Amino acid sequence: MEQSEIIFKVGAAGGSVTLYGVRANHGWLFSRQVIDQTPELIDEPAIRHKSEVTVSWQAALELMDRYHWHRLSPREVHSEFRELVWAAVISRYEIGDGDSKNHHNLSEWKGLYTVASLPGTHHQGPHCPVPVVHHSNSLRGMPD
Repeated sequence: MEQSEIIFKVGAAGGSVTLYGVRANHGWLFSRQVIDQTPELIDEPAIRHKSEVTVSWQAALELMDRYHWHRLSPREVHSEFRELVWAAVISRYEIGDGDSKNHHNLSEWKGLYTVASLPGTHHQGPHCPVPVVHHSNSLRGMPD
């Protein structure tokens, strides 16, 4: 089996939620990893767990939705999934709960996509750098 690649990673102080993908013959396999180090502040062990594997993009987003990932700070986005991730971010803010205070990270997402739209650039915003990982393969064969 191929090595897993970060599809996108979001985070907040003390932790991150990452969607990983593995290229397969029929497309991609996805899984989610959660790392929460905040319990270490009270001498408890960090929380680390991985989800089951799923084969569709929609199911992968559902794995991430449990953690309201669009409200977290973007840390890394796979270049082949930039458009799909952006569409998912926008749709989640459009569907949102109407609470404008929950839109503060939308500007970080917008900054990532504004700056990262230039070939070979990385977002270096004031809050956190967001590397855009460029890969040579195309999206062909990716499951819906």
